[in-house]
Amino acid sequence: IYVYGDPLEYTGTGKELLFGFLTALVIIAPFYSLYKFGPVVVDQTSLVAQIALVLFYAVGIILAVFLYHFAVFRTFRYRLSRTRWRGIVAGLNGSSWRYAKTGLFYSLLTVVSLGIAYPLQNVVLFRKRVEAAYLGSASFRFDGIVKPLLWRWVFLWIPLATLTGIALFIVMRYVNSLEPFLQAGTKPPDPSSFETKAITALPFLYIAAIVGYYWYRVARLRYFLDHLHIAGISFQSEFKFHRLILAAILYGLATGVIVL
Repeated sequence: IYVYGDPLEYTGTGKELLFGFLTALVIIAPFYSLYKFGPVVVDQTSLVAQIALVLFYAVGIILAVFLYHFAVFRTFRYRLSRTRWRGIVAGLNGSSWRYAKTGLFYSLLTVVSLGIAYPLQNVVLFRKRVEAAYLGSASFRFDGIVKPLLWRWVFLWIPLATLTGIALFIVMRYVNSLEPFLQAGTKPPDPSSFETKAITALPFLYIAAIVGYYWYRVARLRYFLDHLHIAGISFQSEFKFHRLILAAILYGLATGVIVL
C-alpha cells in the first residue's frame, strides 16, 4: 500500500505472531476440552446434569464470542503498532476489554434480531476500531451510518433466510417421518414432489448464501473505506465483486490442480 508515493512499512515478525497464537491456544484449549468431553463425563440421564450442560454451553459460547472480539482488537492493535509511514508510527488507543464487551453486546443483539442487526454491529465495531487508531499525531475518523448497509443486508438476508428456513423445515419433517419405517425395517415412502424440490433447493440456497455474504462484504469494505478520513485525507475503494469471484474461482482451480 502506497500513500503519496511512499509505502506503508510493516515491522512485525513471525516469532511475535507465533507467540500470540500459542498464547491464544493455551487459553482456548481447556474450554475446548470441557466442551468436547463434558457430555461424556457427565451423567446425561440426570435432569440436573442436562441443565448444567446447557448452562455450560451457553456460558462457553458467550465467552468464546467475548474472546473473539478481544482477539480482533488486540490483533488490530498489534498490526498498527508495527506499521510505519515515512518513519511515523501508527497505533491504537482504547481498552480491549471494553471493545470485547461492546462486541459481545452487539453480537447478542444480532442473534436476538435474527441477524437483521448485523450491519449495526459492523458499523459500531468498525467505528470503535478506527476512531481509536492514529498515525503520528493524527487520528482517523469514520462518518459512515448504518442505513446504506442495512438496506443491502436486508435485501440479501430476509429472502435467503426465509427460503432456507422453509426448505430446512420441509426436509427435517420428511427425515423425521422416516424413523418409524426404519425401526420397523420396512421401505420408507419416497418424498413428495414438494419435498423433493426442497431437498434439491438446499444446496443452491447454501451457495447463494455464500455468494451473497461475500457480495455484502465487498459492499461493506467499499463503504467503510469511502467514509474513512485522516488529517483531511479521504480514502476510496474501487474493488469490484467480480474480482473477488474471479480470484476465488482461480484459487479453487489451482487448489484442485495441486490436490490432483
